[in-house]
Amino acid sequence: MKKYTLLGLACFLFMSGCAYKPFFKPINGNMDVQEGASIAVICGIAEETNVKMASYISESLSEVSRFHVLSQKSIASKIKGYPVRIHGPYADVYFEIETDFSKTDREKLSKIQKKLGVDYLYVIWAPFSESINIETEIIHVVTQLFKAPGLEEVGQGRFYSFAQAGFSLRTKSPTSEKVDKGMRESCRYAAQELSQKTGMTK
Repeated sequence: MKKYTLLGLACFLFMSGCAYKPFFKPINGNMDVQEGASIAVICGIAEETNVKMASYISESLSEVSRFHVLSQKSIASKIKGYPVRIHGPYADVYFEIETDFSKTDREKLSKIQKKLGVDYLYVIWAPFSESINIETEIIHVVTQLFKAPGLEEVGQGRFYSFAQAGFSLRTKSPTSEKVDKGMRESCRYAAQELSQKTGMTK
């Protein structure tokens, strides 16, 4: 919890939503992404925060990368009932996401990737959020990147989204606007890093 307290205090200086720098790690070093490659961003948890983050990353990837990004509307039209629950790469989500990338439901993801017809599938899970104090909210996110054909796992990552209530005579929780701002910023950082590590930055 100590590291979250320090990060939260750093964000407090901004008095608004902010993002902790994400990381994305290619599995086998440099990635050989072909020009014109397509990608879909989906969430593995059918819940509003996850849906929003998938949408924000899609939007940011369209702006900062050379990927052909499948829209969330197109994804919903191709996948019945989207968003759908997909078992994620973690064993526990108590004070931290205890990652276990072998636990991901690859069978379900393989079917989704084939229906979407994309070269890459970027999946996000935001299984929980926490308050390190009553004024600070942190959303925990873990990600995986898969490549067609065969749903080869080519990347792993995680990031955090923060929101601060700011200075006030009365302690209060962050507003929904600040939580949303934090999500947008963190998702943009995640998209920028993904495009950089895959060599697809505009």
